[in-house]
Amino acid sequence: MKKHNILKVVLLSIFIVFLCTWIFPIAYVNYDQLVESTREQLGLFDLFSYPLIAFNFFSHIFLYVLVCGLLYGVLYKIPAYRVLLEKIKKGFEGREWIFLSVTMVVLAAITSAVGFSFGLIVLFPMLISLILLMGYNKLVAASVTVGSVVVGMIGNTFAVDIFSYVNTVLGTTYASELGYKAIILFLSLGLLMFHTLRYAKKTKNQNVDVKEELIPQEIKVEKGKKVRVWPLVVIFDLMLVILLMGCFPWQTLFPEFTAFSDALTWLQEFELFGFPIFYKVLGNVQAFGEWTYSVGQIPVATFPVLIVFTALILALVYRVKWNDLLDGICNGMKKAVKPAAIMILIYMILIIATYHPFQLLFTKALLGLTEGFNVVTMSIVAFLASLFNVEALYQVQSTLPYVATVITDESLYPIIAVIFQSIYGLAMLVVPSSVILMGTLDYLGVSYGNWLKHIWKLFVAILIVLLVIFLIMLAL
Repeated sequence: MKKHNILKVVLLSIFIVFLCTWIFPIAYVNYDQLVESTREQLGLFDLFSYPLIAFNFFSHIFLYVLVCGLLYGVLYKIPAYRVLLEKIKKGFEGREWIFLSVTMVVLAAITSAVGFSFGLIVLFPMLISLILLMGYNKLVAASVTVGSVVVGMIGNTFAVDIFSYVNTVLGTTYASELGYKAIILFLSLGLLMFHTLRYAKKTKNQNVDVKEELIPQEIKVEKGKKVRVWPLVVIFDLMLVILLMGCFPWQTLFPEFTAFSDALTWLQEFELFGFPIFYKVLGNVQAFGEWTYSVGQIPVATFPVLIVFTALILALVYRVKWNDLLDGICNGMKKAVKPAAIMILIYMILIIATYHPFQLLFTKALLGLTEGFNVVTMSIVAFLASLFNVEALYQVQSTLPYVATVITDESLYPIIAVIFQSIYGLAMLVVPSSVILMGTLDYLGVSYGNWLKHIWKLFVAILIVLLVIFLIMLAL
C-alpha cells in the first residue's frame, strides 16, 4: 500500500481547484442576478497562506479530532476497555453480522434524526476495533462507519446541522416531503447493508493488513483483581446521550417544549451569596437542542469539553497513574494529528472555491442544457456543489440562491431540497473532499483507490434509486 496515499489525493485535489482559478472566471449572485467577472487567479503565496485561513475558520474540526484521539489514548490505558471489546465480540460470536447490521442502523438513524454526522467519529475507533477483532477487514470497517453516516445524510429527516439553510432559501420545512426522505433512508440503508454484509461474509478472517494500533492491547492486571466494565459502559454511554440530546432540534420540532432552555436559564441565574456560581463555572453554553458544530457558533467547544471530562473521569474511576494518563493523552493525540491535518487541508478546497467562485459557471451551463427543471442536471449541479464546498451548509449557500433564480416554480422547491440533501450525502461517499471519508481512510490506512473499487457499485445503486425517486416525486 502506498504511503501517505490519502494525503497525496487531498493535495492533488487542492492543486486541481487551484488550476481552476486560472482557467475559469469568477461568477456570483448579486441581487438575484448572476454576475460573471474576470479571472481571480490564486497566486502561490496566497495558496500557502490558505491553510492558515482554513485553520482559522475550522480549527474546531482539528480540535475535535485531537480530543477524540485523547479519549482513546486514555481508554488504551484502561484494562476494562479491551475487556469490554472482548465481551462484545464473544457476545456476537457466530452472529457477527447482527452487530454489523445493528451498528449501521443506529448510526444512520442518529445521523438522519439528530445530525451530529461529524461528531459521530468519536465512536469510530471503538467500532473499528470491534469490527477488526471480529475478523473483518478495514474496508468493512470503513463501510460500516462512514457508509452509515453517509446514508443518514442521504436520508436526512430532522438534522438541523445538515440542512437548515435550505429551508431558509427555498421556504421549505422539515416536514416537506418527509415520507420520501424516509423512503430514501430506508432504501439506501438496505443497499448499504446488502453490499457490506455480502462483502464481509466473503472476506471474513482475511484481515491480514490490520495495523496493531487499531486494536488496543491487553493490559495485565494484578492477580485476583477483577476488571469492572460497567463504569466504562455507563460513563461512555452517558457522554453519548448528552451529546445527542444537545444536538437534537427539540424546540425546532416542538416549539412549545422549553424545558431545556428554562433549565439552563435557571442555572445561569442561580446565585450563591450573590455570585452566579453555575454561570461562571459553565461559561458560555447553550441549552440542549441548540448545540451545533457550525463555524462561528459558541457551542463548538461544548463537544471537546465534554469528551475531555469523560476521559478524565474514566482515568479517575480506573485509577490510571498520572504518567500513564499523560502518556495515553500524548499517544492518542499523536495518532489523531495526521487525520486532523488532512481534514483541515480539505477545507482549503472550500476556502479556494469561496474566495475564487467559479463554480456557478458550471451550474449555469448545466441548468441551460434543458428547458425548465430536469432531475438529472439538477443532481449533477448538487454533486458539483458538494465536491467544491465540503459541508452541506456551504453547498447550499454557494448554489441554491442562484438555482432559485433560474427555477422560479416554487412547487418544485421541495423536490430540489430533497435532491440537494440526498446528492450531498451520496457525494460524501466518494469525493476526495469528504472530510469524514478521507479522515477515516487515513486512520485505517486504506488507499482512496481501493475504497473506490470497493464502493462504486453501492454508489451507482443508490444513485439509480435516488433518480427514480426524484422522477416519481416530479410525476406526482
